[in-house]
Amino acid sequence: MIPFFKQKGGGRIINISSLGGKIGTFGYAAYCSSKFAIVGLTDTLRAELKPLNIKLHLVCPGEFESPMVDDLNTYRTTENRVVTQTVPVLSLDVVADEVIKGIQKDRYLSIPGFIARFLGMTSRWYPSVSRFIIDCQINRVYKGPEG
Repeated sequence: MIPFFKQKGGGRIINISSLGGKIGTFGYAAYCSSKFAIVGLTDTLRAELKPLNIKLHLVCPGEFESPMVDDLNTYRTTENRVVTQTVPVLSLDVVADEVIKGIQKDRYLSIPGFIARFLGMTSRWYPSVSRFIIDCQINRVYKGPEG
Protein backbone atom coordinates (compact mmCIF):
# COMPACT_ATOMS: atom_id res chain seq x y z
CA MET A 1 0.00 0.00 0.00
CA ILE A 2 2.78 2.46 0.89
CA PRO A 3 4.47 2.11 -2.53
CA PHE A 4 1.12 2.92 -4.16
CA PHE A 5 0.72 6.05 -2.03
CA LYS A 6 4.30 7.09 -2.78
CA GLN A 7 3.62 6.72 -6.49
CA LYS A 8 0.44 8.82 -6.18
CA GLY A 9 2.16 11.46 -4.05
CA GLY A 10 0.13 10.78 -0.91
CA GLY A 11 -3.10 9.34 0.38
CA ARG A 12 -5.17 8.59 3.44
CA ILE A 13 -5.35 5.65 5.81
CA ILE A 14 -8.35 5.37 8.10
CA ASN A 15 -7.92 3.11 11.11
CA ILE A 16 -10.96 2.07 13.14
CA SER A 17 -10.37 1.54 16.83
CA SER A 18 -12.95 2.18 19.55
CA LEU A 19 -13.65 4.44 22.47
CA GLY A 20 -12.39 1.36 24.31
CA GLY A 21 -9.01 2.16 22.74
CA LYS A 22 -8.95 5.46 24.59
CA ILE A 23 -10.66 4.47 27.86
CA GLY A 24 -10.33 1.12 29.61
CA THR A 25 -13.74 -0.47 30.16
CA PHE A 26 -14.71 -2.96 32.84
CA GLY A 27 -15.01 -6.46 31.39
CA TYR A 28 -13.24 -5.63 28.13
CA ALA A 29 -9.58 -6.31 29.00
CA ALA A 30 -8.72 -8.17 25.79
CA TYR A 31 -10.91 -5.96 23.57
CA CYS A 32 -9.57 -2.67 24.97
CA SER A 33 -5.97 -3.91 24.78
CA SER A 34 -6.35 -4.63 21.07
CA LYS A 35 -8.01 -1.26 20.47
CA PHE A 36 -5.30 0.59 22.45
CA ALA A 37 -2.80 -1.15 20.14
CA ILE A 38 -4.56 0.29 17.09
CA VAL A 39 -4.38 3.77 18.65
CA GLY A 40 -0.63 3.35 19.23
CA LEU A 41 -0.04 1.96 15.76
CA THR A 42 -1.96 4.83 14.18
CA ASP A 43 -0.04 7.44 16.20
CA THR A 44 3.24 5.88 15.07
CA LEU A 45 2.22 5.60 11.42
CA ARG A 46 1.01 9.20 11.44
CA ALA A 47 4.49 10.35 12.42
CA GLU A 48 6.28 8.01 10.02
CA LEU A 49 4.10 8.63 6.97
CA LYS A 50 3.46 12.37 7.28
CA PRO A 51 6.66 13.23 5.33
CA LEU A 52 5.25 11.12 2.46
CA ASN A 53 2.00 13.14 2.43
CA ILE A 54 0.09 10.10 3.72
CA LYS A 55 -2.53 11.25 6.22
CA LEU A 56 -3.91 9.04 8.94
CA HIS A 57 -7.31 9.23 10.54
CA LEU A 58 -8.19 7.43 13.75
CA VAL A 59 -11.84 6.61 14.40
CA CYS A 60 -12.85 5.69 17.96
CA PRO A 61 -16.61 5.18 18.16
CA GLY A 62 -18.41 4.06 21.26
CA GLU A 63 -21.02 1.36 20.86
CA PHE A 64 -23.40 1.72 17.95
CA GLU A 65 -26.37 -0.29 16.74
CA SER A 66 -24.89 -3.51 15.39
CA PRO A 67 -25.15 -7.29 15.69
CA MET A 68 -22.05 -7.20 17.93
CA VAL A 69 -23.74 -4.90 20.45
CA ASP A 70 -26.96 -6.93 20.26
CA ASP A 71 -24.95 -10.05 21.11
CA LEU A 72 -23.06 -8.31 23.93
CA ASN A 73 -26.36 -7.29 25.49
CA THR A 74 -27.25 -10.96 25.97
CA TYR A 75 -24.40 -11.64 28.40
CA ARG A 76 -22.95 -8.39 29.79
CA THR A 77 -22.05 -8.25 33.45
CA THR A 78 -23.81 -5.64 35.55
CA GLU A 79 -20.54 -3.73 35.92
CA ASN A 80 -19.97 -3.69 32.17
CA ARG A 81 -23.55 -2.58 31.50
CA VAL A 82 -23.30 0.31 33.99
CA VAL A 83 -20.00 1.56 32.58
CA THR A 84 -20.87 1.20 28.89
CA GLN A 85 -24.27 2.85 29.34
CA THR A 86 -22.46 6.06 30.28
CA VAL A 87 -22.21 6.59 26.53
CA PRO A 88 -25.46 6.26 24.56
CA VAL A 89 -25.53 3.67 21.78
CA LEU A 90 -25.46 5.59 18.49
CA SER A 91 -27.12 4.76 15.21
CA LEU A 92 -24.84 3.62 12.42
CA ASP A 93 -25.92 6.67 10.39
CA VAL A 94 -24.74 9.07 13.10
CA VAL A 95 -21.39 7.29 13.37
CA ALA A 96 -20.89 7.27 9.59
CA ASP A 97 -21.89 10.94 9.20
CA GLU A 98 -19.53 12.10 11.95
CA VAL A 99 -16.63 10.01 10.63
CA ILE A 100 -17.07 11.34 7.10
CA LYS A 101 -17.33 14.90 8.43
CA GLY A 102 -14.11 14.39 10.44
CA ILE A 103 -12.25 13.11 7.39
CA GLN A 104 -13.54 15.99 5.25
CA LYS A 105 -12.31 18.44 7.91
CA ASP A 106 -8.97 16.60 7.98
CA ARG A 107 -9.27 15.66 11.64
CA TYR A 108 -6.80 13.10 12.87
CA LEU A 109 -9.17 11.78 15.57
CA SER A 110 -12.92 11.24 15.23
CA ILE A 111 -14.96 10.16 18.24
CA PRO A 112 -18.62 10.14 17.21
CA GLY A 113 -21.18 11.38 19.71
CA PHE A 114 -20.96 14.32 22.11
CA ILE A 115 -20.76 12.27 25.32
CA ALA A 116 -18.17 9.90 23.83
CA ARG A 117 -16.07 12.88 22.67
CA PHE A 118 -16.37 14.47 26.10
CA LEU A 119 -15.24 11.28 27.86
CA GLY A 120 -12.41 10.83 25.35
CA MET A 121 -11.25 14.38 26.01
CA THR A 122 -11.62 13.96 29.78
CA SER A 123 -9.59 10.75 29.77
CA ARG A 124 -6.82 12.51 27.86
CA TRP A 125 -6.66 15.83 29.70
CA TYR A 126 -7.98 14.82 33.12
CA PRO A 127 -7.41 11.06 33.46
CA SER A 128 -8.02 11.10 37.22
CA VAL A 129 -11.52 12.53 36.61
CA SER A 130 -12.25 9.84 34.03
CA ARG A 131 -11.09 7.10 36.41
CA PHE A 132 -13.12 8.65 39.24
CA ILE A 133 -16.32 8.57 37.14
CA ILE A 134 -15.77 4.92 36.21
CA ASP A 135 -14.86 3.98 39.81
CA CYS A 136 -18.03 5.65 41.12
CA GLN A 137 -20.15 3.68 38.67
CA ILE A 138 -18.52 0.38 39.65
CA ASN A 139 -18.82 1.21 43.36
CA ARG A 140 -22.56 1.80 42.90
CA VAL A 141 -22.90 -1.72 41.51
CA TYR A 142 -21.14 -3.25 44.51
CA LYS A 143 -22.89 -1.10 47.13
CA GLY A 144 -26.37 -1.50 45.67
CA PRO A 145 -29.03 1.18 45.06
CA GLU A 146 -29.04 2.45 48.67
CA GLY A 147 -25.21 2.63 48.95
